[in-house]
Amino acid sequence: MTLTSVKKSVVAFIFGSFLLVLVSPVFAKDVTRSASSGAKLETRMEFKAKLDTIKDERKRTIASNLTEKMALVNKRRTDFWNNVLTKLTQILARAKTKSAELKASGKDTIVVDTAIASADTTIKNAQTAVDNQAAKTYPLSFGSESTLKANIGKTISGEQADLQAVKKSVDEAHKAVSDVVKLLKQVK
Repeated sequence: MTLTSVKKSVVAFIFGSFLLVLVSPVFAKDVTRSASSGAKLETRMEFKAKLDTIKDERKRTIASNLTEKMALVNKRRTDFWNNVLTKLTQILARAKTKSAELKASGKDTIVVDTAIASADTTIKNAQTAVDNQAAKTYPLSFGSESTLKANIGKTISGEQADLQAVKKSVDEAHKAVSDVVKLLKQVK
């Protein structure tokens, strides 16, 4: 085999691979919209219509960016809290298993079982708070351009207060699971 025939083989292979990539099917996501995304689209369109009433381009851009940023912050935090609650639920499940093992070996686990039930309720309450927060939207209220800054400030403050309340409930769930783990260590 000569060098030219090797070059021709490599070129043919590369060309064939290139054609294969071009001809291969493309898999796209299903673009069907659910009812909730349709409602979000309507509110977004209403927001755009209200936004067009603002004359100052700079204020319009700031209002639009803040709305998007507030939605992003809400989504990131609720996703994070969902992950935390999932991990806490897994830890609590292992604690239930360990408590059952200790009970089978003759240990007194009444206090641990009570703490587990309490922690389970606390986790469920925190999950409800996170789910409710994830469903919330914070539309800006448009009065006049002169009150726009105050209205945006109130909306941001409202979102921050809601996020702090959810954080508090997730922290309570974390503390409850931590207490269960401490009680399990004491029973051993």
